[in-house]
Amino acid sequence: MYSGKLACACALDGRNWMYPVAWAIFDSDSNANWTWFMEELKKAIGHLPGLAISTDEGMGFRDKNLAESYDEWTMNIKDMPLVDIVDRLRQMTLEVWYKRRSHGSKLSGNILPAVIQQLKAEAASLRNIKVCRCGLQTGEVSGNSQDMRPWRHVVDLNEHTCSCGEWQLTWKPCLHALAWITTEADADIESFVHDYYSVERFRAAYSGMVPPMIDKSRWPQVDPGFKLLAPLSKQGAGKRKYTTKANQEPGASEQHQCEQYGEVEHCEKGCTLHCPKKRKRCQAEESWKAEDGASWDGAS
Repeated sequence: MYSGKLACACALDGRNWMYPVAWAIFDSDSNANWTWFMEELKKAIGHLPGLAISTDEGMGFRDKNLAESYDEWTMNIKDMPLVDIVDRLRQMTLEVWYKRRSHGSKLSGNILPAVIQQLKAEAASLRNIKVCRCGLQTGEVSGNSQDMRPWRHVVDLNEHTCSCGEWQLTWKPCLHALAWITTEADADIESFVHDYYSVERFRAAYSGMVPPMIDKSRWPQVDPGFKLLAPLSKQGAGKRKYTTKANQEPGASEQHQCEQYGEVEHCEKGCTLHCPKKRKRCQAEESWKAEDGASWDGAS
């Protein structure tokens, strides 16, 4: 509503829920603004090994869902004034963290139950998978795709890797690894899932508390040392400006000066002579019509 930009850095928790990390509001999508935002973000989260940042322009399916979730989450507050929208974002984060902190206190076990349920459902859907062991925890897993094309991957249960690459990327056993794990009589899927999906880390993610605040009418008055004025409105691109000059002669038509070309021409309604480009185009069209008419006359 106020022509600003709401930028946000979001992550995913072990439950695959959106986790708001930081947000900011600036006037435009400029390099300077985004550089400032990323510098402040680095100060807030520090240097994290293995950190990957994806923008909403170059995101995958998972990241796209994350951006859509955030847009839906903030849909009803984007028309608020600047101070109110930031305060409401703080309240919304406070509420979300409290609900998930309460949810985490009721969980038991090592790995989040929702993750284990997902992996067991995937394992139950496996059909006609063959495991060929060449070591205690290393071997080949093969099968056929839906269009009956054969496939084969190398799985290492000790290193938690698969040649498909999915296990290394998501830190959860892929279908090929699950095919092997579930063939064991005492299979323990939890032991093959990364701590990222642990109940302990989920609780730690929401262990902090967003401080409550009184309403803005009781906030301390701060003198910034300058007077903050309303932002300048931006004129839409693609429109040429014309300045009008009053003519002293009575009955004379208005004079318009084209800012792009600097010429002053009269401008009646529907007339195209006020801009040199249009005048040249009109003259060319008239010449073409005259030549075309002459050729038709000669043909008749």
